[in-house]
Amino acid sequence: MPGVHWSRRSSKEDPRETISFQGSERRLGDLEKACFELHASLSHRVSRLEGDVQKKCLQGTAFRAEHERASLKADVYNARRSFKSLETHYQEIRRLLNNREMC
Repeated sequence: MPGVHWSRRSSKEDPRETISFQGSERRLGDLEKACFELHASLSHRVSRLEGDVQKKCLQGTAFRAEHERASLKADVYNARRSFKSLETHYQEIRRLLNNREMC
C-alpha cells in the first residue's frame, strides 16, 4: 500500500508491530494488522485485475480495429469492382453511340 510501511520494532512490554502511515507511527493490534494486510492484498489484486481488464480491452480494440479494417478493405474492393463494371458499361454505351452516329 503506498504510504504505509511496516516495521518489526517491538519491545518486551509491547510486542505489537509498528506501522508508519503518512509520516506518523503507531502500534497495531492483531485485528488492525489483519485489516491492513487484507487491504493491501485486495489493493494489489484489484490493480492486477484492472491491468488485466485494460489489456483485454486493448486486445478487444485491436480486434475491432482489425475487423473494421477488413470491412473497409472489402468495401474498397467492392467499390473498385463496381467502378470497373460501370466503366465497362460506359465504354459499351460510348461504342454504341459512336456506331449509331456513323450510321
